[in-house]
Amino acid sequence: MNALLLAATSKHKSFYLSKSFGIQRVASEFRDRGVKTQVVHYFNYLSDDELVELVNTYCNKDTLLVGFSTVWWEKYDEEEKTYVMEQARKLANLVREKNSSIKIIAGGGSCKLFIEDQWKDIVDAIFEGMSEDDFIKYLEACKGNILMPIPNTVINGVDTYNNITTDFNFNKSSTKYVDEDYMVSTEVPSLEVARGCIFRCKFCSFQLNGKKKFDYIKEQRALKDEVMQNYESYGITNYLLSDDTFNDSTYKLQMIHEVFTELPFQLNFATFLRLDLLNAHPEQISLLKEMGMIGAYFGIESFHKKAASNIGKGLDGERAKELLAQLKDEYWGHRIKIAAGLIVGLPHETYDSYDKTVEWILDENNKVDQVVPFPLTVINLNNARPHPWESEFQLNADKYGFYWPDNHPFNWHNDIGPVKSFVEAKRVYKSYEEAVSKTARWKQGGFNLLKAFPLISSQDNSPSLEELLEMNRYKYTKYMKNIENSPSISEKYIEDYKRQILYTRRFT
Repeated sequence: MNALLLAATSKHKSFYLSKSFGIQRVASEFRDRGVKTQVVHYFNYLSDDELVELVNTYCNKDTLLVGFSTVWWEKYDEEEKTYVMEQARKLANLVREKNSSIKIIAGGGSCKLFIEDQWKDIVDAIFEGMSEDDFIKYLEACKGNILMPIPNTVINGVDTYNNITTDFNFNKSSTKYVDEDYMVSTEVPSLEVARGCIFRCKFCSFQLNGKKKFDYIKEQRALKDEVMQNYESYGITNYLLSDDTFNDSTYKLQMIHEVFTELPFQLNFATFLRLDLLNAHPEQISLLKEMGMIGAYFGIESFHKKAASNIGKGLDGERAKELLAQLKDEYWGHRIKIAAGLIVGLPHETYDSYDKTVEWILDENNKVDQVVPFPLTVINLNNARPHPWESEFQLNADKYGFYWPDNHPFNWHNDIGPVKSFVEAKRVYKSYEEAVSKTARWKQGGFNLLKAFPLISSQDNSPSLEELLEMNRYKYTKYMKNIENSPSISEKYIEDYKRQILYTRRFT
């Protein structure tokens, strides 16, 4: 018995060919149940002939499942999104020609694309959210040739699974890699340390928002075993931590600090943090540095007091700027790269506040490495793709001033203002974008440096991680632009991967 799991990566330069490692979580569960599983990244980079070769190599009479991981697909531009979906359709058709009994499934944040009219024929089922329990039962049904588990709903003819509460024990789980994953020491995989978020920011619709503080935290033994196995087998020392709010409790940080600081190697990681929690619990600041953090992403969203408070962010704007400066100048230094996320268009934020934020971005005394602005997105529930989890802004749109006069899914208007529409928010966003570009604050902070590291390291005589961390944001940006403007680097990286996947043939 075997399975084939497929992931895509955007061809946009800012993705740096970073892999979507969530698919390896699925592969681990499949392999634990005796199903040989091949993970293939970059399927959207394969030619038609290579798609045929892929199916001939990994699909046969014993194949149970083919699955698509859809992380970020909805963020692709329309042309690329359509291309990825059509590539998925080509693969599905080839798979069904090879063996019509193979089930084709999709999971990940954009899996609802497969219920749309033009693509609903591609898959048999989709799995939303953290769905181990659902897809494990589905796999067992395929193995035993028994009735499939009953879906939560059927949308446009596609079985849809989205259970939140399951019997799956996340706390003891781990993601394991095998030789067929072709892991090398410069990979930067995801490392799940916890799931969900104890907060309920009003614009956010993520699964497991509002969880209890100590729910869904990986046990120390499971965490240590996973990173040690990766180090001993492949030399991996760098990670992107998968956790919505890594510093939601000092207890959790102390527990993970104990694991990371006792390792026989230096572990480096990037993660999501809340700045207001660092302000309230300053003991966390040194813990994070000691345990190997090199990238911090703060979802600050707004420096305007009323706008921030309205969405669930309580730190005063001036104190937020002051603490960011202290982190860079006093506590963490240049080795920890900071990114600040900002949202344009929140109710109550004034144009004067936006102007002051632009001034802060342009200020050379501001040492923040990266600023990541977004225009506010509030999706119209009346015509949006069905989704089991909605934000407070969506559920109580009237209360927060939102409405959609043309019934468009994204083009919100707002009675509260001062920004009155999504179009207006995008105009303000442009001023942020220009300031970020002028000050080279696009590329280095938060997760970005580690995200790009595998591609950087694929070159001969590439800089080490420490050398990259020593670069200021101007030098780093110049270096990364050279990478982006040298297509041969990406082409070689992809071709090397294709050779491993298509012609090494570890199993058939």
